[in-house]
Amino acid sequence: MRRKRRTTLFWIIFVVILAAAGFGVWLLLTNLSLKRSPEFASQVLHYVFVNKDKDTAHFIRMDISKRMVYILSLKQHSFDPLNNRAMDLSNPLDVFSFVERMLDISTTQRFYASMSDKQLKAFMSSFLRNGETDFEVFLKNLANKKSNIFETIFLGKQLSYLRPESNFTKAALAKFVYELQRNALRFYTLTTTTDKPVRITVDGRQFERIYLDLQSIQTIKQDIRR
Repeated sequence: MRRKRRTTLFWIIFVVILAAAGFGVWLLLTNLSLKRSPEFASQVLHYVFVNKDKDTAHFIRMDISKRMVYILSLKQHSFDPLNNRAMDLSNPLDVFSFVERMLDISTTQRFYASMSDKQLKAFMSSFLRNGETDFEVFLKNLANKKSNIFETIFLGKQLSYLRPESNFTKAALAKFVYELQRNALRFYTLTTTTDKPVRITVDGRQFERIYLDLQSIQTIKQDIRR
């Protein structure tokens, strides 16, 4: 009877060790796959997070060579007077085009997520369960969080909060968090010449514009080029 119990215990321990080893190998291979992805290989990446309920967006440029993360907050109807162009938050790709042309920057890696306020809060809570509702404070807190290899397990769940209006991949999200925790963060808010949107009529159509200050644009452009 004792020998039978010892045999049973042996097999239980063996199965547990085998399962743990299998999990460890899977985790290691998953992390290696992420680190070898085009997203991780890129030296410059652009991200856009749109809050559809608040009509706001955050454009984020990660420049690995400079060890910098540039974060620019924007509002719907922002208008670049230099390029005579307005920004449309309903199309996240337009946010990339608007900011990149305004600041004369570019990249081959662009990832966006357009979410409701509820989605954004759920996304933030999946990383930090502190009830934070301010996106910029969330970025600061996430940047200060200690990373560990097990975070890979939760990427799929965290990615689900960004969908369906998103082109994020697991590698893009992993890279976002990885570089956020390794580099310095710099936040910008563009100065405007008007407090509220100005209504104008062009060819019988009405538009709202929040005019951005040219000097403010130039200051940010020069800072990014340093």
